[in-house]
Amino acid sequence: MNSRLFADYVRRHQWVLASLGTITATAWFMVLIGSAAFVQGAMAVSIAIATVAGLYGAKALAPMEVQVLPISRPEISRTLWWTAAVLPVGIMTTGKLLGWAVAAFGRPVHAGPEAIWLSAAMDLVAIGTVLCSIPLVQLVSNSVRSPRWQTVAGLGIMLPVLTGPFVPFFLRHQMPLTWSDLGPVSATLMAAGALCTTLAYFVRPRLMIGANRHAMAAAIASHRRSGFWLRLDHLTGLRRMVFQVWRTATTSQVLTPAFIAVVAYTAAGVFEGGQSPWQDAGWLGAMRDLGLMPFEAAWEPTRILMLFMLGSFAFRVEPGMTGTGVLTSMRHLRTLPLNTRQLNGILLGLSLMVWANAWLVLAGYHWVVTREPLASFRLVWFLGLFGVDCFNKAMQLRYGSKGLANLPTFIVLGLVLLAAVRTGLPFEPTFLTLGAAGLVAAWFVNQHTLTTRRKIYAPQRYRPFGMEIPGQP
Repeated sequence: MNSRLFADYVRRHQWVLASLGTITATAWFMVLIGSAAFVQGAMAVSIAIATVAGLYGAKALAPMEVQVLPISRPEISRTLWWTAAVLPVGIMTTGKLLGWAVAAFGRPVHAGPEAIWLSAAMDLVAIGTVLCSIPLVQLVSNSVRSPRWQTVAGLGIMLPVLTGPFVPFFLRHQMPLTWSDLGPVSATLMAAGALCTTLAYFVRPRLMIGANRHAMAAAIASHRRSGFWLRLDHLTGLRRMVFQVWRTATTSQVLTPAFIAVVAYTAAGVFEGGQSPWQDAGWLGAMRDLGLMPFEAAWEPTRILMLFMLGSFAFRVEPGMTGTGVLTSMRHLRTLPLNTRQLNGILLGLSLMVWANAWLVLAGYHWVVTREPLASFRLVWFLGLFGVDCFNKAMQLRYGSKGLANLPTFIVLGLVLLAAVRTGLPFEPTFLTLGAAGLVAAWFVNQHTLTTRRKIYAPQRYRPFGMEIPGQP
């Protein structure tokens, strides 16, 4: 490991790392004084958060400028392992221990330090498994000539790996709190994850920060010949971008519930001999438990986190390999005859369109599955989540966070839910107020960003999303 490179990464991201530790300590303090079920849910969520933080660390450690320094690739790769795996797990574990120490001072707690160490081990092997899969993606990128099939093969490898850390969330009711509670399947999976984590340290991949990642992004964004999705070549300019945002969001929002149902059904049959909280209700019970059936009368407001992910992740500001990337089109949007307020309205309007589409997709699922009328349109929750997500997108645009703003927003939303449950606050007025405040704040943050941040209008390495000319490369 290169100590100077590691120290430089910590210095550049000290506020992000401090926020991660503080939020973790606060969350674990609240769940430890809650119930054992809260602790099990926190352990499951911790795996997903640690994986996201690790991926961010792997992506942010070594930009192209680092590769020209007199540092060998193996040294960069091992430093990446420390920053992406050990550092976030260490900070989160420290936060958990601080939360436990404060909670245990004069209060009965529902889990001890053993649960925290077990949670840390689960976090570490989850990140290590993802890091171990990077060489496979690079091997496919180098061996397959067609950029389009590079994308298909790369996503075929990464999709199961990236969704794996979220599987424990489906089975959070069975999360072990002590090492002795580990069943044979869980112990085997942890052993396999530990092996992958070890291999990730010794395997020396070429970092995916160059042509391979950009080629995959270009293949997805390309609309030459026949594309993977519906396309209308006669659309140009702003209308084309709006259509592509809608198309990409619809694809994500239609496939995500179906994919979650399949994963939940499969995981319930594999983990711990098929003893699942949805054993009688099947995959529909899993959908209800995750909050993806909001139009039923029995839907509980505490299950809105997956709803937020469904609407928020389908529309992205920053560029990436998948999904939208409106930031790549800001330079082109600025050349249109639009003033700053109109451009601000377009950004908020795109979020509104995506959230309305998510509501329509879930209503369609509700009718197909249950064949019953909607018990409620849940407009209060729609407005609350829409406002929070607008503020989330505004912060992404303002600070160029590359999607990292999703993580604290997701955690804060969970803390608000937990605080509302603990204090007895009414859910609907709380989230309506939160959404209204987020929408107003998003307007002013966007207005300030669009008028003062020249960086968002700089040329991007990716093709402009939705603003390219049809028929041209």
